Amino acid sequence: MQSGLASTLRTPDNSGDSSGFTFGTCAQAVAQRIGVLRFSERFGTAFATRSTAAFVDADTSPTPPAQNVPGNIYLNESMFYAPGLTAPTGDYGTIGLATSGTRLKAALNNIPTGASVFVSTKNVVFANGSPSVASTGAIARLIQNEATAFAALAPTNTLDGIPVVQLQVINGAATAVWEVLRANPNAIENIDFAIWVTPRVISPAPPQSTVLSLPRRPLRSPRAMEPRPALPYRRLALLPIRRPLPTCSPPAAAPSWHSPLQRLCPTRPPASLTTRCWAQRVARRRIVLR
Repeated sequence: MQSGLASTLRTPDNSGDSSGFTFGTCAQAVAQRIGVLRFSERFGTAFATRSTAAFVDADTSPTPPAQNVPGNIYLNESMFYAPGLTAPTGDYGTIGLATSGTRLKAALNNIPTGASVFVSTKNVVFANGSPSVASTGAIARLIQNEATAFAALAPTNTLDGIPVVQLQVINGAATAVWEVLRANPNAIENIDFAIWVTPRVISPAPPQSTVLSLPRRPLRSPRAMEPRPALPYRRLALLPIRRPLPTCSPPAAAPSWHSPLQRLCPTRPPASLTTRCWAQRVARRRIVLR
């Protein structure tokens, strides 16, 4: 028995094998190409299409034609397939028909919380370190599910000029599955897919605005902050500070005003006296909780 495929992780420019990728502490929250996932054949027919149907495009799995010549060798996943066969005991018309071409699966683990992972919807080729969508040779397409019929995943974004799909990350893991739509059984081929990651960047806390407000209760000394028995209610009391209020010199003939505040400062008109003297009286009172 010989394994038909090998897989390696390569550098972001696909120049060689990768030893890993590290984001700096000042990384920006933008997608960065972290590597290239390469699937390699170990013999020419490891990559196989579903049937002998001609390649249509990178988004289509063509309808399989009959492959019903006895003794013929079909270099695809379906092998012998005769849709015209019938029998009362079963559906002989689908015997030998593969459900798909070769499927390539990548399992990504240990994805950091908050990071986003993107993969190319199609395999790519590189020129001078820059990727482009493959148009010759083997072609594979990202699909929705490895266990169901071919259904291409629509791109969710474009990165470095490549259509990509953001993978769903669950508990730090994500998977991607591509199906081979074209391959050359007479050549040993590689299929490369680019991978991008948007890191989770921890931003510094925004500056907080300072709001000045009066405390709900007066500050106490450490001794006064010792536990006290619970009271059923609190009372507010106005306690005078033992310091005399400033007084105003009385006029030669004091007017007959009736307000206590006006009698304190009878040298000014009533409108001004009320404001000024009330402010003085309030400023010399304090509120305590009992």
